[in-house]
Amino acid sequence: MLKVSAYLNMAADLTHNFTDGLAIGSSFLISDKMGYITTLLILVHEIPHEIGDFCYSRSVRFHKTQCYALPASNCSRGAFGNSCWIACGEFFCIRFSNYFTFYSR
Repeated sequence: MLKVSAYLNMAADLTHNFTDGLAIGSSFLISDKMGYITTLLILVHEIPHEIGDFCYSRSVRFHKTQCYALPASNCSRGAFGNSCWIACGEFFCIRFSNYFTFYSR
């Protein structure tokens, strides 16, 4: 039962990292300064989060290689979310810019 909850935790972490990537990508579309600030804040937020995930994985008796590999693969989803938003977000922000009050070019 505990291993199932650990896998669910990793699945939730995957989604969380993907949305972090979306946040970073969208903030870089607003401005470089906003992108760097968001990246720094998400990095500060993620370090204790990933340490907690690692400790939880070890507590349910995952192997050390699994404990290192699963968060690393989940973090790559953040880069995937970032590139998705940079690729698609630019199109949507330009097309629907009159609906966004925060977006200015």
